[in-house]
Amino acid sequence: MQDKEIEKTSFKIALKNYKEAKKAKKRIDEKIARSRRIYKKEKVKRKDTTRSTVVVREVMKTAEQISPQIINSFISAKRPVSVKNIYSKDTDTAAEKLLNAFMEQALSINELEKDIKVLLIEGTLWVKSFWNSQKIKIKTDYAEFESEEDYLNSNIMLDKIKKVGNKYIGWNIKEETIKDRPDYTSIRNEDIFPDNLAKRLEDCRFIAIKKKKTVDEIKNNKSYRKINWNKVLKKNWTNSSLEQQRNDDLNELGREISSDELTKLVDVIEYWGYANISSQDAIEPVLIEWVEGYDDNEAQLLKMIENPMPLKNIPIYNIQYEANPFSLWGDTLAERLEDVQNIKTGVIRGILDNLSQANFGTTFINSEAFSAVEYAKLLSGARYIKYRSKEQPFYQPQTGTLPTGLFGLTDMMSKEKEEISGINNYGPGKRTDANRTGTNSPTETSMQIRLDVLTSKLGELLSRIAKDWLTMIPAILDEEEVVELVGENFADNIFSMSDFAKKTVKVNVITNLARDVKLHNNMLLMQNMKELGRQLHPEAIRRIVSNQLELLDDIEGAELVREKIPETQDANSVLLQQQLETERLKQQKLQAEIDEIKVRRDSTALNAQTKASAEATMNVERRARADKNFAEAEHIKVKTAIQPIKEKIDIAQKMSKELPGINYKGEK
Repeated sequence: MQDKEIEKTSFKIALKNYKEAKKAKKRIDEKIARSRRIYKKEKVKRKDTTRSTVVVREVMKTAEQISPQIINSFISAKRPVSVKNIYSKDTDTAAEKLLNAFMEQALSINELEKDIKVLLIEGTLWVKSFWNSQKIKIKTDYAEFESEEDYLNSNIMLDKIKKVGNKYIGWNIKEETIKDRPDYTSIRNEDIFPDNLAKRLEDCRFIAIKKKKTVDEIKNNKSYRKINWNKVLKKNWTNSSLEQQRNDDLNELGREISSDELTKLVDVIEYWGYANISSQDAIEPVLIEWVEGYDDNEAQLLKMIENPMPLKNIPIYNIQYEANPFSLWGDTLAERLEDVQNIKTGVIRGILDNLSQANFGTTFINSEAFSAVEYAKLLSGARYIKYRSKEQPFYQPQTGTLPTGLFGLTDMMSKEKEEISGINNYGPGKRTDANRTGTNSPTETSMQIRLDVLTSKLGELLSRIAKDWLTMIPAILDEEEVVELVGENFADNIFSMSDFAKKTVKVNVITNLARDVKLHNNMLLMQNMKELGRQLHPEAIRRIVSNQLELLDDIEGAELVREKIPETQDANSVLLQQQLETERLKQQKLQAEIDEIKVRRDSTALNAQTKASAEATMNVERRARADKNFAEAEHIKVKTAIQPIKEKIDIAQKMSKELPGINYKGEK
């Protein structure tokens, strides 16, 4: 049982925090309202009706171009959510099955488009994750009786029975659940009041939300307390500049405020923060709801309970289009493109005014040239005016030509817009050969990077929401409901999950460019698979192939390949695998050293053999030269020995010719 004095004090502190946050947020509302005016950029009335009033809605056009590009990044992923670091693979698979089923229902293209436009136009998007449970009452088991006595004697139990004509009709009322799943909703910026002292979302001591609820909705909520409706319904409601502007826009789109008392809308404040709601002197996470009154003393408390979230966290998150340091609020697309829009509007107006002047130029009139009737015709835009002039019987005024620099200014502003927004005339996803490196690898342009960052911010936001969903699923759904969603094989794993704070949930948002880059890298790995096969385990190769199949959106094929990858169950298995890998590397190193020694040995032997062969060849050459020299010496020796004998023979032959009868030996 809560102590009334403690509850009153806690409620007073919550009202004070809300009042300070509301006061501090007044400038933020004015800033967002101004950005919305720049986005819509209505035509203004000009005193000179001959001047152009056209407006170039550059901000609106750019936002309309960005929105489909971001949406396409989300809807192109068949499995947007992946769950990691949950103790077993089966638990991961079960959580992924649930989260992807719920995310597919929550990610409505229409609602996603609205959220993206809020982010672009207003600079900050706030969302709240919650469990969406809707039930309806259905009449069943109809029964008809002739009299009330017949009903009492029938022993049939019915919830309702009433007399219709001469008969009694009864029935039972069955409550049927038509929606029971986690969900998220975006919050209007004028309805969110975070801690005015917080620099980051994680530092917020409280966050308050203003919601519109009907009187009938509050009265039928069994968790609400009874309040004094006279104080609430007589309140003079005041709106901020942003809220008033939003209401005016909605009224233009057909919204009508009901005058019926039961369907009349009142402001209910939902306060997530910390307070003391028990008799113990301790601050704990709480959820407080109240209806606004004339002042703090007139506020009507509806509910004050402990924070119902499983992790006791505040389930409200935000992202910013262009972040501001130390602030929860971001800058808008309109603030970035305001100058571009104004300059383009001025240039186009100048061009149109010049065209108008070419047809109806400014004319200087001599008051004595023609009568008042002709002057009136001139003012009314007549094409032919009579005037008196002997020197010039016909006169048609001319206008100057537009400077060429004017069109260059328009092109410059278009390029400025492209650099700021990431959108060009060809679309951010368009990539040509000029956007590839020398290795034919796709590279990102600055415009593509800007859109990728914006997409990643939305993915991070959905990651936080999915984390909340993961903690709420086993806390709210029963076993039968989980079996219906994920199957009997995975149901036990959902309920076995514990210590949710340590789990990591990642939303995998696939953009076309990111997928191209990953596919390119995987293709390089596939091309080198033959070489990799000598160094990698088959499990690593299968993992690469499974990643490749995921990038090609073949989720079933990727899971089929991944199922063959053995899981490491404990630290000992990991250690053993590391030791085996170390031994394998040592053996490879030893084998390499042995091969090197063999090569050196064979090289040494070959060198020695080559050297011996060269020396033998040289010895043969030496012996040949010696033999030649010896033969030449012998020849000379023989020649020298024979020379005297030859000389004697020559003398004898000569004498025999001179002295007949004596032979060459000198005998008769």
